[in-house]
Amino acid sequence: MKTAVEWYCEKSVVLSEDLRIGKIDFIKWFKEQADILKQAKKMEKEQKIKFAENCLDKALDLDIRTAFSNVEKYYNETFKQQEQ
Repeated sequence: MKTAVEWYCEKSVVLSEDLRIGKIDFIKWFKEQADILKQAKKMEKEQKIKFAENCLDKALDLDIRTAFSNVEKYYNETFKQQEQ
């Protein structure tokens, strides 16, 4: 799964390239940049909620200390594969 930041960066690079080659003008670039930022923020919120739900689901049968120590493990299972 791509993180919201990764998704935003990819979209922003494409949009900036379109501006550089003259495919779009600055006003259109600015508006579209604002739109993809808004979408990325929404995506990040949804990803955070989903991650929290998954952590809680996995922690149901564990004691608090074990569940807390596994948060990074759950994060890596969800997002880490994309960072490599």
